[in-house]
Amino acid sequence: MSRELGKREVFDFVKRVCLGTVSGLLMKLGVAFLIFGMWDVAIYFFDSYVMEKDVVHPGDSFGWSQYFGLSCFLVGLAIKLFFHFKDHSAKLRADRLWLKENYLTLSDARLQDEFERLYKIKNADVRAINNVLSHPHNKNMVIEMFTACHLNVIPKDEWFIEKGSYLTLRYNVGFVFWLLLPITIVLALILATVEYFVPGASNSGPYAVPGFVALAALTALGAKLLFNDISALAQATALVHEYRP
Repeated sequence: MSRELGKREVFDFVKRVCLGTVSGLLMKLGVAFLIFGMWDVAIYFFDSYVMEKDVVHPGDSFGWSQYFGLSCFLVGLAIKLFFHFKDHSAKLRADRLWLKENYLTLSDARLQDEFERLYKIKNADVRAINNVLSHPHNKNMVIEMFTACHLNVIPKDEWFIEKGSYLTLRYNVGFVFWLLLPITIVLALILATVEYFVPGASNSGPYAVPGFVALAALTALGAKLLFNDISALAQATALVHEYRP
């Protein structure tokens, strides 16, 4: 039994780290493919112009991987924008207010369906829904935190506990990867600047300057999205310990 539980915990851990939401996965995958070719260009530029070595250019830095990455990124962004505008409609705000005022009168089945419809959280535990909606001091803050970190907490008694024993590890792994993105942004801006003043320096084609600038901008947005993911882990800890009624 414990062996099966261990396998399930490992699977859940990998799923939460690698997947998350579909939109987040697509955007992170897109950023990864976008920066894939840029590191080879940066190394080529350093070896050839700084170290003055006779090296061969790795190839087109704006090839299939960048186009695939851009496609994934834009699809993921479109999904996020769709739900963002849908979540900020006046009718939705009114429906959420109604739920917060009347949740005690609903059956468990109706409560679960309404919470899923209004907050886009599938299969939320009824105990968890009641815990956040019954918070005596700051329902809106607690609901917002729960929607961000619900994969990382489970209900227990009148509140929550952290789910699994890997929250700190997942946070540290995500933070280390996040630190690579600002470095990528700086490298892209440096290469764009060099290409602007010395066209052809990185041998990246006639659209190198706008390409590197676009890469820096998309990586910055990807860094913000990844930061949201790792901050959800911090919010889980805060929800469990700091917002307990």
